[in-house]
Amino acid sequence: FRAGDSLRLLLRVRSAEAPDAGQTDNSRTLALLVDSTHDGVVVTDSSGRIVVANPAFLTLAESASEDEVRGRSLSEWIGRIDADIDTLLASAREHGMAHLVRSSLRRRRGAQLDIDITAAMLAEGEQERFGFTVRACASKADVDERWLQALAALEKDIGQVPMDELLARARRVVEQHFAATAGSRSAGPAEV
Repeated sequence: FRAGDSLRLLLRVRSAEAPDAGQTDNSRTLALLVDSTHDGVVVTDSSGRIVVANPAFLTLAESASEDEVRGRSLSEWIGRIDADIDTLLASAREHGMAHLVRSSLRRRRGAQLDIDITAAMLAEGEQERFGFTVRACASKADVDERWLQALAALEKDIGQVPMDELLARARRVVEQHFAATAGSRSAGPAEV
């Protein structure tokens, strides 16, 4: 693969012997993590067709089962002009990884969800596969709505709550709002 202007070779060496019990346990632990994470995880073939998807991705996409998405192109769910699957695949092929790209996910019922997506090239012998992580982002509208609700709650307590307590709560609300806004601008987590 290429990294910048240089050509790199990624070599994976492993024993021809059967995996030991520790490796098998580690593989099960990793599979459990992938299945239980809140982030969507998808593995595709070299053309972007889904091979495996975890339950979180199925939830995000509003799909009933993994069979419903297996064999279909990930681009049926994910993509914008500036961050479609072909661009992510090309970047992952060239650099080994495409870091946190803001995109959108088309859900089964027609709604769109803002997401951050990362792609990594996975090479297993002659097979070229790609791993994707998909994380839902808080939209600016969500952050703004929560901000307005928090301000309304503070305003309601004016005259009912001691001023020092009200100011302390106001400071926390403002800090949370700034953190959520900064997170949504930098493609990080945004929780208020």
